[in-house]
Amino acid sequence: MDLGRRTGASMVMVLLALIIVVVIAGAAVYVLFLPSGGAKTTGQQSTTRSQSSKSATSTPSGGSQGFKTYSGTFSYSLPLGPSGDREGTNDTVESYSSTQVASGTFSFFINPANYTGVGSGQGTLTVTTTGFCSGSVTVNYSFKITNANDLLNGNITVAFADPTPGSAMVPLTCTGDMTGVNTSTNNPITFLPVYPNLVSVHTVPATVSQQLTGNITYQYTITPTN
Repeated sequence: MDLGRRTGASMVMVLLALIIVVVIAGAAVYVLFLPSGGAKTTGQQSTTRSQSSKSATSTPSGGSQGFKTYSGTFSYSLPLGPSGDREGTNDTVESYSSTQVASGTFSFFINPANYTGVGSGQGTLTVTTTGFCSGSVTVNYSFKITNANDLLNGNITVAFADPTPGSAMVPLTCTGDMTGVNTSTNNPITFLPVYPNLVSVHTVPATVSQQLTGNITYQYTITPTN
């Protein structure tokens, strides 16, 4: 009788052991296959991120990546600055007037992803006044390119702004009767960083030179640097 009980108990223990083995084996199979699925998903996400990054740095037209950079030079002469008149002898009119002469360089970039960019430059301006009042001043200044664009795929437009400093005082020495003469007319003077303040070229490199009525002359160049 005791032997039968011990045999039955042994059988129960064997069955329990088999059940435990089956459970452990099933869990191992589940764990074995789970990382493979996770790795596949991670790989898909990495590929998506890589494709998104590539798309963000490509140009809309599928061209080469990277900013397009340009440099330029400018010079101009304008009859602006301190000026004034007075009545001279024998019913004549005496006057004094000024001329602005400036030159300098600039650089800018255009992002091929949106065809726009910005830049900066520097110049030297000299204002010379002659007549019954005379004087001269030279100013070194910096300025911004607030907008450069290539929206027409080759027609580059550049806007110049914000010269620093934005004005200059011409020290004047006057002779003769100054009754009724206001020497503060156009003094201090304001000036454009580049003339004209908005330039446009159809192709680069480009050199534009103009001589306008009123003793206005200007020249500028724009050259690609990459």
